[in-house]
Amino acid sequence: MELTTTLFLILHIAAGFTALGTGLSAIIVRKGSRPHNRSGLVYFWAMVMVAFSAFVLSAIKSNSFLFMVGLFTLYMTVTGRRALKFKKPQQTHAPFDWVFLGATALGAIVFLSVLLTRVPLSHGMMPVIITFGGFLIAMLIGDASYYANLRSNVPKNFWLLRHITRMMGAYIATTTAFIVTNIQSDPAWIAWLAPTVVFSPLITYYKNKYRGKNKKKAPMVQPVSTP
Repeated sequence: MELTTTLFLILHIAAGFTALGTGLSAIIVRKGSRPHNRSGLVYFWAMVMVAFSAFVLSAIKSNSFLFMVGLFTLYMTVTGRRALKFKKPQQTHAPFDWVFLGATALGAIVFLSVLLTRVPLSHGMMPVIITFGGFLIAMLIGDASYYANLRSNVPKNFWLLRHITRMMGAYIATTTAFIVTNIQSDPAWIAWLAPTVVFSPLITYYKNKYRGKNKKKAPMVQPVSTP
């Protein structure tokens, strides 16, 4: 068991550092450029490995926080990548999107149900876990509505806004997990809020830049094949 824990911990750390580096590169370089696409692809797979190793480690160490962060970041990363497939209005969501949404919803509901019955509300991490869980469920409900309405009444560049928001949201979550695990701050909330304070304005900037009124300036990101 110790060897398994060590191996997955190494995988988690290596994938995490890779995601932090390539994610920052994708944010900085020109959107739609070859460096952006390559960095984004490596970032995607690194984040998948981060989530996978987080699930295993959370089971070994009974770490509820690690599981919820892994589920949250995996969903945002996969749906952010999948958004690139729906650039054309006539494209509809594949069965994979519904299956992935349903599996994630089931995991979140089961996890939160077990958590609320076994962990006292006074537990120090409870507010953070509930926040991550609540935000994930709200996102799932919004996505279910989006899929059911077959992308009707959404801006032409909605796929791009979704891609930017989800990928950068996952990056914020991962950066937050890294900081609170390795850096102590006084008061503690500084470590929790720092990544959000730094990167949220960038999300707003890119959303405003590529919103419908700026259609001609949208980068030529090509649809990709995803799992």
